[in-house]
Amino acid sequence: MRNVFLFAFSCFNTFLSAQNWVKKTPFLGQERDDAIGFSINGIGYVGTGVSPGTLFNNDFYAYDPNGDTWSSIANILGSPRQYCSSFVCNGKGYIVTGILDDWTYTNEMQAYDPILNSWKIVAPLPASPRYSTCSFSIGNKGYVFGGRDQTTSFNDLWAYYSGTNTWVQKATLPGETRYEAIGFSIEGFGYIGLGKDINGNALNDLWKYFPLTDTWKKMADFPGNITTYTISFSYGRYAFVCTGMDANDNIINEFWVYDALLDLWQQLPQPEFNMIRGASAFTVNNCAYVTTGKDENNVRLANTWNYCMVKLDELDVTIYPNPAHNFIRVDLINGRYNGYFLVYNLLGQEIMRKPFSSDVFSYDLPLLHFNSGIYILKIITEEGGILYTSKFIKK
Repeated sequence: MRNVFLFAFSCFNTFLSAQNWVKKTPFLGQERDDAIGFSINGIGYVGTGVSPGTLFNNDFYAYDPNGDTWSSIANILGSPRQYCSSFVCNGKGYIVTGILDDWTYTNEMQAYDPILNSWKIVAPLPASPRYSTCSFSIGNKGYVFGGRDQTTSFNDLWAYYSGTNTWVQKATLPGETRYEAIGFSIEGFGYIGLGKDINGNALNDLWKYFPLTDTWKKMADFPGNITTYTISFSYGRYAFVCTGMDANDNIINEFWVYDALLDLWQQLPQPEFNMIRGASAFTVNNCAYVTTGKDENNVRLANTWNYCMVKLDELDVTIYPNPAHNFIRVDLINGRYNGYFLVYNLLGQEIMRKPFSSDVFSYDLPLLHFNSGIYILKIITEEGGILYTSKFIKK
């Protein structure tokens, strides 16, 4: 009798159920694009940007999700501006770099204190003035990356230490210089991707930054068409990229989710709003809010939409054998859902869909017609909520 060794794993996973986009109260200020947003203690903040007539703005507004209401707060100090980036540290919101209303570039940074409702000019970015940078925060540090001026795009990374009001330059991104990139953080790591270089070449790469070792690692390329003027937000181990412009400067409204644990992108249904670019966004708890921007008809907007992710009950899953030859068996130990098993290749293409029910606890998924390689198994509810995701190998 031949011995068969099975490699099995069992994981408890709490994943996300994506809800529909919901229209909320419009932004209180004048319609605009290229504004900036952030959130502090359950309140969203949006300001700056450019309104019709190329009117630069220095006003700022607060959004309270509990009442779905906007209110005016203190204006930023100094000149109106656009193309800033932002981050939050130690209960304060920071805006940095940008283009001023006299069309000069700045490396200025201001901090907003929501308790005092006041802005303060703090240490400037110790690099050349620029715009279209991107930012993320990890702990009590904010990170500012890249951007451009009239002739040059950049790939430098700077860390701001809020406790001492000082900057330290970090490791340069190994990839191309770029502006209008995306920046976000997940579980103590930073991510930079997309954008264009100074010659207008569109970029689709994604890089992970390790703050403890000050190093970078290239991750899975973004498979969509968005390159610039997009928004990104993160929740748990996931990041979302939404709306923007493609390599030919067409405005599109693709919507993608990135799983940082699996290093995998997946396209989601298009948002229910029109195609927009240059929107601003912030997150409060498990909900993202997208507001302002410019649509495909070159009309600046004040619409506000939100998109919430709901945690699902934990699901205990065992998959074996792995690697597999003819089939994989999926045991659902404490299943309480009806839904589907979905199998994807590494290009993100769905190649199998099989239903399951809450009263059956073991399923065999046939692999005879699969090519050898790595595949993604995703378990979802009937409504599309993600219960479990993992990789397996077909030999």
